[in-house]
Amino acid sequence: MNKAIKNIYRIIIERDYLILAILVLIKFAFQLLVVNSGYKWLSSDDYCRTVKSFEWLENPVINSGVWLTPHFWINGVIMLFVKDLFLAATLTNVFFSTFTVYYIYKISLYVFDKKTAILSSFIFALFPFQVWLSLSGLPESIHFFFIIAGIYYALLYKKNNGRIKDLILATVMFMFGNMFRYEGWLFSIVFVIYIFYLEIVMKKNSRKNYFPLIVSAFSLLTIMWWLIQNYLDHGSFTYFASETNKIFEDYGGIKVLQKVVQYPVFIFYIAPITSFFAIKVSYDCIKGFVKKKDDVSLLSVLAFFNIAQLALLMLQGLFGTGGTNMISRYIVINAMLFIPMAVWQIFNFRKWIAVALFVLIIAGNIIWSFNYPNPFREDTYEAGRLIRDRIEKNY
Repeated sequence: MNKAIKNIYRIIIERDYLILAILVLIKFAFQLLVVNSGYKWLSSDDYCRTVKSFEWLENPVINSGVWLTPHFWINGVIMLFVKDLFLAATLTNVFFSTFTVYYIYKISLYVFDKKTAILSSFIFALFPFQVWLSLSGLPESIHFFFIIAGIYYALLYKKNNGRIKDLILATVMFMFGNMFRYEGWLFSIVFVIYIFYLEIVMKKNSRKNYFPLIVSAFSLLTIMWWLIQNYLDHGSFTYFASETNKIFEDYGGIKVLQKVVQYPVFIFYIAPITSFFAIKVSYDCIKGFVKKKDDVSLLSVLAFFNIAQLALLMLQGLFGTGGTNMISRYIVINAMLFIPMAVWQIFNFRKWIAVALFVLIIAGNIIWSFNYPNPFREDTYEAGRLIRDRIEKNY
């Protein structure tokens, strides 16, 4: 029996496609468990986005507003086949979230090793905020998919010594990422800076190659489209930002502190253990960029994307272009990118310490995933049904 188990284990561990299949199955099964526990989404954000998606399906147009409209386009296409609007919006997120596992696994595998890749992907599948968002009507899971895919291909570009195919794929992924969350814009900016560093700064004593920089800049095209669309629709390139900024008008003297501090603080709120252990790793490897060494490791690249985007996010918040509701949504992707770094760091501890920490992280994620926020509780959903019933009966 032991020999048979060992053979099965060896067959699985030697084949990435089997590992990925198991991880995807685990993620999908865990999402079902959370749904079956009574999870429902009924926040005004989810609801309004779903209604807007159906409106787009009824009258497909290209327009702009405060929300990035491509989210409505994808949901609308799914609604052609799934007539339950709420289910359609949820399935969109489930699809993109489930296949994000592939890129988390491959990033962790290339930057670290197989055991780190397996455990990082497993923790990602159980990460509460990722689970909740993957079962919601919000656009985060689509955004996560494209941005993490973009980082993966950006890493491949470095790993494969500047292979143009990887650069093009990274550019395309970041272009799409820009279309679902404004935070994606910051990742595109970091991507262009990264290519500039690789192809211009690091080649200061040799012939500089501007072509990759030009290709990477194409990732900004969707940002330019959105600014132009805002001008065409509302007479202002920054209509979306000015409208969002109104959220802070009543916050008085505390607003600057809130805007600057909220993002790094919330990372430690939503993922305290993994974020804590990833900070040291990030700090050490980011020095490779600061000191301008002759070569940069894949780990340094991963850390640079995460830390640089977070710094830009804080700057964005300072200018008032961030919201005040569910702030933790904005930095979930940063917490997810910290997971492989933390797992790798923990594996370097003594075995009993590493095992204890992994058990704590996994158990904590599972328990927290079933303790979902009020907008997703069954009692909130029941209250919504009761109100709707009263309205329909002209009560």
